[in-house]
Amino acid sequence: DLDSTELGVRKPDPQPYLIAIEQMGLPASEIVFIDDNPTYVAGGDAVGMQSILLDVRDPGAAFADAAERLGLSD
Repeated sequence: DLDSTELGVRKPDPQPYLIAIEQMGLPASEIVFIDDNPTYVAGGDAVGMQSILLDVRDPGAAFADAAERLGLSD
């Protein structure tokens, strides 16, 4: 559980993303990051995460994309 407001820096600063990557113990390229803010999605991209922009009017599309990227789709 990571709350960037507790770090003293906030997205899109790379630090919160890098801490999340470290805590997960995975390569950034294996992490899917979903957010509804394009600036934050760009921040995830900048550190090498697979970033997806969430359309709040159609959240299922973002989660389907994430499932496919993770190899979880049918």
